[in-house]
Amino acid sequence: MVYLVVVDWPNTKHNHAGMRYLASQVKKLSHNHIRIIAISASYLTCLSKLRLSGLYKIYIFLVGLYLKLITKRDDVVFLMEYLFPAIEMGIIAKLLKNRCHVIALAHLVPKMLTALYRTDKLKEQCENIERLYVLGSSLKQYLIDRGVSSNIIRTTFHYVDTDFYHPDNSHHENKINVISIGNMDRDYEAIKQIASGLPDINFTICCGKKDLSTIFPATLSNVRLIGYLTESELRTLMQSCDVSLNAMNDTIGSNVITTSLACGLVVIASDVGSIRDYIEDGKNGYLFRNPTEAIEIINNLSKNWEECENVKYNARLSAAQINIAEFVRWFDAEISEISHGKTKGE
Repeated sequence: MVYLVVVDWPNTKHNHAGMRYLASQVKKLSHNHIRIIAISASYLTCLSKLRLSGLYKIYIFLVGLYLKLITKRDDVVFLMEYLFPAIEMGIIAKLLKNRCHVIALAHLVPKMLTALYRTDKLKEQCENIERLYVLGSSLKQYLIDRGVSSNIIRTTFHYVDTDFYHPDNSHHENKINVISIGNMDRDYEAIKQIASGLPDINFTICCGKKDLSTIFPATLSNVRLIGYLTESELRTLMQSCDVSLNAMNDTIGSNVITTSLACGLVVIASDVGSIRDYIEDGKNGYLFRNPTEAIEIINNLSKNWEECENVKYNARLSAAQINIAEFVRWFDAEISEISHGKTKGE
């Protein structure tokens, strides 16, 4: 039996790009016997508002105790939100150590992990699991540099649902339209410089619940700010564009990058973090080091529609290599290797 321990985040619970959805698809497609253990993030939110977040540890402890009671030696427990103190999955790992196989997935950027963990605490968390999967090579190197054993770290990829996220050529205009999505570690000043340097190109900036009006004033007439959208609304907006602009301070596996590829957008992104794990410069997207380079890339694409279409086509092809079916194939191979490894050691 494989237990997938995942968090029900209210904002991603029902979309096609979160870990909860991934767990449901693994359960549906995997050759293994899968059981999902869903942890409610609503409890965390409620207790935090009451300044009782310490009680959340008791809830997680009880989840771990339950798993300790029901798991067998050959079972695998996959903790899908690891190295995130607010969730405290490390408590579960500690309870289950030597009880069954415990593996985990970490997907916060290094800057956040540095702020959240002392080195000794980080190493302690990793000593309680057999394997730690990361969504980008830069995160693997970061963890090794902080003293985590390279023997337990494996790099995988952020999946994408290519059935839900796909191109829609009915929006084809033969004119470059740029969209910028995502709030995590974004460089809005760089985006502003890029938009200012391309006054004849239309930019759509998705703000979510952030107020970006002070960064992008009304005088930038080529910039449109869009507030919170449903997932379907966001997909439709993405499908109406050609370029996904990602000015970032850091990144590992990003659902913005993968969904943009699946929608057949040209990803133009900062050359930081693990972006080269997903984007091959000049093939399925472009990488830039500063706003001037990004301006030049977009300007060149606007004058060469054939090149733009070729890169968009390659983007979709690369998305097919990291879709859900591919992730499940990778997952099943990992579980098989873990299971066989234990058998050999007995």
